[in-house]
Amino acid sequence: MASFLPDRRTLVVGFGITLGNTAQSAIPWIVGGLVESAHFDIQQASLMVTTEVLTMGCVMLGASAFVHRLPKKAVLILATILAIAAQITSIYVTQLGMLALVRAVSGAAFGLVYSLASAIGAGADAPQRTYGAAGTIALLLGVLINPMLGYGMQTYGAAGVFGGIVILAVVLAVPLFLISFKSFQTSPAAAGAFATDPARPNDRIDLLSAAGVVLTMALMSAAVSGLYVFVERIAHSVGLLGTALGAGMSVVSLIGASGGVIAIFVSKRVGNVLPLMIGLPLIGVVMLGLAAAKNQAQFWAAFSALVVMFWFLYPFIFGLAARVDPKGRVASATGSGKILLASAGTALAGFLGANYGIQSYGYAAIAICLLSTATAAWVIARLKESSAACVPAEANLKLRSSG
Repeated sequence: MASFLPDRRTLVVGFGITLGNTAQSAIPWIVGGLVESAHFDIQQASLMVTTEVLTMGCVMLGASAFVHRLPKKAVLILATILAIAAQITSIYVTQLGMLALVRAVSGAAFGLVYSLASAIGAGADAPQRTYGAAGTIALLLGVLINPMLGYGMQTYGAAGVFGGIVILAVVLAVPLFLISFKSFQTSPAAAGAFATDPARPNDRIDLLSAAGVVLTMALMSAAVSGLYVFVERIAHSVGLLGTALGAGMSVVSLIGASGGVIAIFVSKRVGNVLPLMIGLPLIGVVMLGLAAAKNQAQFWAAFSALVVMFWFLYPFIFGLAARVDPKGRVASATGSGKILLASAGTALAGFLGANYGIQSYGYAAIAICLLSTATAAWVIARLKESSAACVPAEANLKLRSSG
């Protein structure tokens, strides 16, 4: 029975990525709250979330170079406390420049949490399954987010949103603080791919492959995030508001949890090539369906499919990062790419939506996801070539040692 329960590493990754993603998940509610109650216009409110997202991505990118050397438990505790303090401060700050600074601090703190969780997952024996199970945990925990923030925005405005983030952060932090982080080292199975390659010491990374993985995630994230920021507006256009939207999004989180579960089973049977080659173009088509939704049934069907597809693809991309670097540095950088290019998708969606209608962004999303597919295919081919080259090198090493 115990074998069906997630291990400590999976729990830490699941709770960690949920905590690290809390403020990003709250973006539509932060924008709505600042516009409705803090008297910011839509451009100013968007600037606040853009500042937070960019800071989060930059911190994650910077941390990726040394995340494997950090005292993970201590840094996670300090970053969580800092993130909570930033939310509390945001409730009382009304001046635009000061609020931008506070949101940047929030982004930096959540970015460190996300980096640590991503890096810990890369050291697992089967990273795709660990990330898949962690994504499922994140979605199940995410059921709490939207109803609470929807109610908070409708009742207390921006203060209710930031207060809700504080409550969620505390709920997620308690188990993380209690779980032991001991033994979270790179597993022999994960490290073994490079252990016998004399030309590739464990601390070296194939930078081109690493960049390809980061770009694969960044492109998909840009496409999804560009549309997600306007989910509340799309929902509004079909008659979904406030608390009702938040409750419905919680149901979608439950449905979306199936994406991670499906990924676990699929990875055991077909590996990670076919899921990426089929899934990445398909998620673009799903986004077009969401952008073109004309009624509530179409909205919920497309939105549910989008969440399922995203969390299905998430573990396969991070699993690819773990193949490039089992120590977690590429996984951390991949997380930063997910965050950093999200702002580019938002800007593109805003431009296309304002000038050609939000449905036009759906076609752009398909093109972006096709580019992501091509990048993933290139990385996979490169890894296969590298593995093939390692075989004769390992054979020569054995011959020299036996001689």
